[in-house]
Amino acid sequence: MNSTTNQLPRLLYLGDVPVEASYHGSALIYRLLQNYPAAKLRIIEGNLRNSLPERRLAGVRYGSVKVGWARPLNTRLNRWARLVYSYAAGWKANAVGHALGNLQPEAVLTVAHDFLWLTAARYAQKHSLPLHLICHDDWPRLAPVPLVFCNRLEREFMKVYRQAVSCLCVSPYMAEEYERRYGAKSTVLYPSRDPNTPVFEAISGGDCKNGHKFTVAYAGSLATSDYVRQLVVMSQFLSDLGGKLLLFGPFDEKMLKTAGMNLASIIVGGMLSSADLVRRLHLDADVLFLPMSFADSELEAMALNFPSKLTDYTAAALPLLIWGPENCSAAKWAASEAGVAAVVTKPEPRNMATMLKKLMDNHGWRKELAATAARVGNKYFSPTAASDIFLSSLTSFETKNFVPTRSHAH
Repeated sequence: MNSTTNQLPRLLYLGDVPVEASYHGSALIYRLLQNYPAAKLRIIEGNLRNSLPERRLAGVRYGSVKVGWARPLNTRLNRWARLVYSYAAGWKANAVGHALGNLQPEAVLTVAHDFLWLTAARYAQKHSLPLHLICHDDWPRLAPVPLVFCNRLEREFMKVYRQAVSCLCVSPYMAEEYERRYGAKSTVLYPSRDPNTPVFEAISGGDCKNGHKFTVAYAGSLATSDYVRQLVVMSQFLSDLGGKLLLFGPFDEKMLKTAGMNLASIIVGGMLSSADLVRRLHLDADVLFLPMSFADSELEAMALNFPSKLTDYTAAALPLLIWGPENCSAAKWAASEAGVAAVVTKPEPRNMATMLKKLMDNHGWRKELAATAARVGNKYFSPTAASDIFLSSLTSFETKNFVPTRSHAH
């Protein structure tokens, strides 16, 4: 459903995920709001991680609410500081008004991450406004708070989840699990591409000729220890095979050396916009690597979360190589779309070595994988499809007979 400007509510985004053209959740929120009428939108972020002015939405007013101090989050008191900030967040609704300016919001949008989703829920309750909740990761079970308080935090999340008039989950696996856990339905909103990102249709090059070395590319960060392990293994294999590992993200040589990478095989590509990243991937890479953690503590998150890098990876029209548990979202997605990726579901390096050699030796198979990835990516990650789902969620909640909840977030 396409909503006209007149139908769209005056919208307050209140959350700790910065709204900026960068990466991860920030880029996803930025893309959803990129074409929202600036006069009807206000962004209020937490003070712990502000967006950069040059990366912000054009013409949109930004504000900030103090969540706490950053320093305790980088000490051994991290979990206790997060617990305190979480409890305090629900009582900061009054501070929102000072940052809001002259906009009188008709709806509140937040992301279930860190702390301000609790503030957003309380503010929406206090002012009898509909709350729209985006879930990019399984925050109620990922939040690094003392173990004894985890169940309490999840109960708070359940209240907010049920309060929201629309819940947008990043994968069907998360939507199904949250309905089972919390007794309320949600809508699947896959991550979307930037509208300015080029979309390629076929591999150009990749024949390993004219001095080209077989190149595996990874775009992202060293988000978990198992990602580090997998990238170290990949760097070692490629060094042995005479290939290269091309990394895009917040990497530097010191960081990679500390992590144990084989620097002889690594090329650091830096931080790029989505459009420039896709062009570089298409031009310089043969295979795009997508790790998913095998760590026991992260298996549930891997099963529910969805890797947003697939939006850019599939736009580059190159073969995908997924390394993760059989039950992780990327592997399940690949199983639902035959031929979209080469998948290794065992953690042992020898399994990856076999698959990598197969990809290196079979250019025809790589072309088939690339063509399928490009086609399937267009189906799942188009900006138009995501925008339609998002805008519909903002305008169709009346059909739920919205009544402000009486219970409090705390």
